[in-house]
Amino acid sequence: MAHISDENGVEIETTTVDELFKTSTFSYIKCDVEGYETKMIEGAKNALLSKPKLSISTYHKPSDIFNLIIDIFIL
Repeated sequence: MAHISDENGVEIETTTVDELFKTSTFSYIKCDVEGYETKMIEGAKNALLSKPKLSISTYHKPSDIFNLIIDIFIL
């Protein structure tokens, strides 16, 4: 388990897709993780091996869409 802090310093416990679903495969993953898209991809490396269709909300930074494509491609 890891933690992130919100803008008020409140710590939030987190985990990864791979940790939650160790033996699962996916055909579709949809996420809106409020700016933590790259970290979500990093924590879903095994889940992404089955090459599911992805729906990822990427509106926080203009570069997100391009960086996420690169992150996924280099897995």
